[in-house]
Amino acid sequence: TIKEIGQYAFYKSGLQEVCLQKNIKVLEEGTFSGCSKLQSVTWHCQCDVIPVDCFSGCSNLTQFDFSNIKRIEKRAFSESGLQKVCLPQNIECIIEGAFCRCKTLSSVKWNCKCNVISVDCFAGCSNLTQFDFSNIKRIGAHAFENSGLTSVRLSKETAVDQSGFACCNDLEKIEWLSGRSIEGDIFEECQNIKEIIISDNVMGIAVDAFASSPNAEISFI
Repeated sequence: TIKEIGQYAFYKSGLQEVCLQKNIKVLEEGTFSGCSKLQSVTWHCQCDVIPVDCFSGCSNLTQFDFSNIKRIEKRAFSESGLQKVCLPQNIECIIEGAFCRCKTLSSVKWNCKCNVISVDCFAGCSNLTQFDFSNIKRIGAHAFENSGLTSVRLSKETAVDQSGFACCNDLEKIEWLSGRSIEGDIFEECQNIKEIIISDNVMGIAVDAFASSPNAEISFI
């Protein structure tokens, strides 16, 4: 009976389906990475952590059930084929680049306990046009860089780190209801912003905060 699956055990294999039963306690880094034919994963194992690079490059893996997961490690689903992601309350921590460069990802429901979006989490997700930030307290560096977001609405306490929304060329509307300062690199190279709404309570706005969209209409509320 298998209890542990080692590092890169099935790397670039031809697996199409994976069923992980309760006897499995440990999965290590990159277990199924590069399995481009993998379409279905059933996660019934005791391990509640998706390890580093576990499903990275699994371009035909379009969906995953996160109901038994507590932690998602670095790049766990990077460059995978996920189309919709629903993160339930049982998830406590999501690490750097977990869903980066998922080109087909169009929908994310963030219902988990974690209120921080990690560094590079959705960077390069070019088909992700909308995201609900209402329960988010911090957005990590480059978290949505090069993503397909068309609008961003941040609540009162949300902090945004370096280049959080940089190079989002589809971004047209920003509602900055946060009191935090708007630094110059947060929206760098966002060239198509048309409307910007900013809270009167904002602590500061960098001179070059919206330099890439000089014709954007700015209003304060």
